[in-house]
Order: sequence, then C-alpha cells, then structure tokens
Amino acid sequence: MRTPLLASACTLALITPALAQPPPPMGDDDGYTDELTYETEGEDVGLAIAVDAEIYAGGAWERSDAGTGSAFELERGEVGTRLAYGDRLRAELRLETVRSLGDPAMPEASDGALLVRGKRAWLAWQDRPTRGALLEVRGGLIPDPWIEAVESGYELRALRPTIGESAGLLDTADLGVAAVVASRIARLQLAVTNGEGHARIEQNRGKDVSGLLSLRLPRVARSLDISSHVLGRSGSAGPDGGRNHRVGVALTVDGARHGGGVEWLGAWGVAGDPGVKSFSAGWWGYATITARTGVAARLDVLTTQDFGADTRGSELITTIALWRDLVPRGDARVRDFGVRAYLAAQVDRVPDMPPALPTASAMDATRLMLVLAATAHEDI
Repeated sequence: MRTPLLASACTLALITPALAQPPPPMGDDDGYTDELTYETEGEDVGLAIAVDAEIYAGGAWERSDAGTGSAFELERGEVGTRLAYGDRLRAELRLETVRSLGDPAMPEASDGALLVRGKRAWLAWQDRPTRGALLEVRGGLIPDPWIEAVESGYELRALRPTIGESAGLLDTADLGVAAVVASRIARLQLAVTNGEGHARIEQNRGKDVSGLLSLRLPRVARSLDISSHVLGRSGSAGPDGGRNHRVGVALTVDGARHGGGVEWLGAWGVAGDPGVKSFSAGWWGYATITARTGVAARLDVLTTQDFGADTRGSELITTIALWRDLVPRGDARVRDFGVRAYLAAQVDRVPDMPPALPTASAMDATRLMLVLAATAHEDI
C-alpha cells in the first residue's frame, strides 16, 4: 500500500509549483468560456444555438480468474444543445443513454435496456463587470466543477473516464447553484449542490459546498494548453447525512499532436459509507505518430481504507492504445465532426483485495478493446 501513497505524494509535489503560474483565457465545450457568448458590450444580438453529440461504442474480450468472455457495448451516447441569448443568458440541455438496473429479486424483460435520461439541464446569467473579467451564475442540473475542469484538457475519454468519474467518487452533474468568476489568468467556481448526483433526489438536510480554482499557463509553442486545478468539497450523502468530502489536484497538458496529465483525488466517505477513505490517482499521455495515427496510455492507482472493518484495498489499471482517425475533424460538412478508432489493451491488477469503490474490479483481468468514438458539433 505504500507505493500508491508515495506516488500520490510525488504527484502533489510536481503539481504545486505550476499552480502559481498565470493562464490565458479558458475555452471548452463544457464551459470555461462558451463560444456562443457574444462580445457585444451588452448589445442584444439574438439567439445562437449549438448542437453537440458523442457516441463511444465497441467491443471487448476479457480474460480473468472467472473465465473468458466478450461483449459489445455502447459506452457513451449523448446529445445536447447549448443556447446563448445576447451576451447575458446561456442554457444547456444534454441527454445521455444508460443501462437500466432492475431489481435482482424481480427480474423483468426490460432489465438492462438502454434508457435516455437527462445529464445536464441548467440556465445561466452572465455579465462582464470589467473588460477582462466574466461573472456567471448557474442554476439547475449543473455540471460537476471538477469533472468539467479536468475534461477540458483530457482527450482520452473514449478509453477511460477521469479518476473522479471512473472510480465513482464524483457524479457528472447535480442539482444546485454555482457562481463562476473568470479572467484571462484564472477561473474560480463556487457551487452548492444536493450532493446526491444527477440520478437521485436530495436525501438529507445538508448540502455540498465546492470550491474550484483553475489556472492556465500562457500557450506554449503554437497550441499547447497547460492547466492546473485545485478542488475542495465539504459534503454529505445518504439519508443519514454521512460525510462525503473531496479534495483534488490536477495538471493537464493538451495539444494538437501530444499531451498528457495527472489527476489526484482524495475522498472521505465512499459509496455511502462515511468510514471509508480513498486516495486515487491517474496519469495519462498521448502522441501523434503520423497525421492520422497515434498512441495513448493511461495508468490508474485506486486505494481505499475502511476504518470500521480495518481493511485496505487497492487496484492498478494500465491501459495502452493505438488510435487512428477514420474521419479527421474538419473533413466533413459538419464544422467539427470526427471519428476515431482505438485498439487498446487493458491490464487490471488487484494485489490483495479490491478497493471499496463502486466500480472496483473484484479480481485480476486482461482486456482487449476496440472502441469507435464519434463526436460532432454544429452551430445553427
């Protein structure tokens, strides 16, 4: 267990110096600054609409102590629309596909069917008190601040989500309100949410209070973005209001031809159990070999400690992949459409016992995966 903790400590030491550096303006599909926002000094210029879609589908062959098996799966299917009215009002509605989970004691024919549900649905008002600053107030089913920030510089979502989402430590969205203050050198977000995630209603009187600070370095070379993020969250979950706190540090490097990053997340309270503590980290990188071909790799270290049962668990997940752009972005009539294929191998190792995480593997496994990732964006 000392190795994952030592790796996490080294990660913190590497990231901390970068947090003092000033970044340029932030911009991403999920929203540092929305490309639909008009620079009009308050002038009403009408309604702008953008449509986004993502589909990640493929198949996997797996070998473990339980035997071998194969399956085809739709890992992600999403469609959404974003609206901007003048330079004041913004909105987003995004839908996702999920597998239905029936009652094991009363199985039905529809158990396991793909269902469509809301992933994000929020409204925002924004203003520019000064020319270099942006103030925004959000409300509704708002995106999780940490996942939104880290994914803005993460290119390998089709292979594996970031630590917070993949380990089940964070939900992608929650009901609540948030305030965002952004400038050319930093972005600060404060959010108050239910703390139960976007698929559950509030179950206790407490609320989650999150603070996120993001900094972005001036662009290196021509288009290399380097960003740092720091998260602190005090929260509760479940009918008993058990503690559900989070801290996180991340550094992302995102470029047209290569990039990488590291994410560290600490959790006090996991899967509804306030007595479980988790420290998890992920490292990733990618590089372009030719104009349409490249390689990618990701390493995840997941650990938990249950103080009540006096048990510890850990998991090491290594993923390597070769990718090729079947339809490079910009080659289609849709302004931003692309199809990428990944051929990947994943090795999952559980040294002693699995961590007490919602998505943890119970045994060692080796997987071969073929993933097709299609993304599209169009302004109307």
